[in-house]
Amino acid sequence: IKYTKWKKENLFLITNPVEVIYKPYNFLLKQRNKHILKDEITFLFVGVLDKRKGLDVLLELWIKYQIDAKLILCGPRGKDNDINALLDNVDDTTIIELGPLGREEIKNQYLTADFFIFPSRREGLPNVILEAMSFGLPIISNNIPGVTDYLLGAKKERGIIVNNNDIKIWLEIINNIVNLENSYNFTSMSENAYEWIMDNSEAKVVSQKIEKLYTKRIK
Repeated sequence: IKYTKWKKENLFLITNPVEVIYKPYNFLLKQRNKHILKDEITFLFVGVLDKRKGLDVLLELWIKYQIDAKLILCGPRGKDNDINALLDNVDDTTIIELGPLGREEIKNQYLTADFFIFPSRREGLPNVILEAMSFGLPIISNNIPGVTDYLLGAKKERGIIVNNNDIKIWLEIINNIVNLENSYNFTSMSENAYEWIMDNSEAKVVSQKIEKLYTKRIK
């Protein structure tokens, strides 16, 4: 509503459906505790490895500022030659490029990661954020008005939002996490994100919303 002139009663917001594998939240936590690596902090990115998705931001953070945490990159390379050249020459063992992954492999990455990191500059409604939320991952994302602020909450109750991909803010947030100095309640964010998915994006919920919409329009 904030970004449109349409009347509230004429707007129907239905997200893409998400298959929530682990239910309820407490069961998800048990699964995550089995998989999470205890001796290191892991940040996960899923998507095309190009500038539009903000790979230049991540590579600058990890290469220039030598972040002491794992950065897992899942997805195909894009067509940005400078990004691909940087990836070709990465000699930092904290940056791990896995390429495109299958369904089961990506599920395991969601389970083992500590945080989902998303510096994308332009999106519609990113499925990867919905998926990460369904796995209870705390999310740190660039602010895409009408998209990430909606998904993560105006009060940051479901994740952390970075305005304009400000590298200084990114660095401060990540270093605070790595140094265990952060002031965010990630446990609360994780549960809030999961419950939001269950209420809004779980496959059965989306199906019911679409059915209700068409039933209403027919009447």
